[in-house]
Amino acid sequence: MEFVQKKELNCSFENTKSNGFENGTYEKCRYCVAYQCAPVLAYIKPSNLLIVKSEVCHKLKVDIMAAKANCKLLYKAENKYIYLIYRKKAIEHLISIDENSDYLKTLGYDKCILEKDVDAAIDYLALRLTGALEKKWNFPHEMGVFMGYPLADVLGFIENNGKNYKLSGYWKVYQNKDAAAGIFKQYDLARNIALNLIAKGGALSSLYTVYAGSAV
Repeated sequence: MEFVQKKELNCSFENTKSNGFENGTYEKCRYCVAYQCAPVLAYIKPSNLLIVKSEVCHKLKVDIMAAKANCKLLYKAENKYIYLIYRKKAIEHLISIDENSDYLKTLGYDKCILEKDVDAAIDYLALRLTGALEKKWNFPHEMGVFMGYPLADVLGFIENNGKNYKLSGYWKVYQNKDAAAGIFKQYDLARNIALNLIAKGGALSSLYTVYAGSAV
C-alpha cells in the first residue's frame, strides 16, 4: 500500500495521548480524522483514507456529514478499519475526466462510469481492496485517482514499482514536481489548522471556513 504515503496513515488511538486527546474514543477519533482527512474537509482534496483501530462512532459520522463529506467503510479486520472520507461531487468529476475514466474502465469500472454511479464505484474499489488484502490480488492503485492524484503519477508509481520518483510527500510524484509541492503545502496547512481547531474544541465542520480565511 505504499502508493498512499505513511504520513497519511500514521495515526492510531494510542498516538493521541501526547496531543491532549485523552477524554474518550470520540475525541481521539476526531484527532485521527483531522490528521488524516483535513484536506478533504477543507474542500481541497476529493477523498482520503481514514485508518483507525475501532469502528467510527455515529457521533463522528454526523460530524463528517456536517462538513458535507461522506464516510464509507472500505475494509475491516481485527483492530483495523479502513474508511474512505470523500466528497461525492468531487469523485463524480474525477471519474468523468476522460483519461481517468479510460483507465478505470480497463479495471472493470465501466458500468459505474457510464451510469455516473459514485456509490457503485466506491463499492467496487472496496471489493478490490478487500481482494488485495485477503486474497493477494493486485493492490488497487486506482485509489490514487479517487484521492485526486494525477493519473501520470499513479501510472508512474506502477511502472517504477514505487521507485525513481521526483518527489515524495502525500504521494510519490513522477511529473510536475513543482505543482505537487504546492499542493503538499496546502494539505499541510489544512492539517495544521484542523489539529489546532479541534485542540481548542472547534467543530470539524468549520474547517473549510477557517482554512479559507487562513490560506494564502
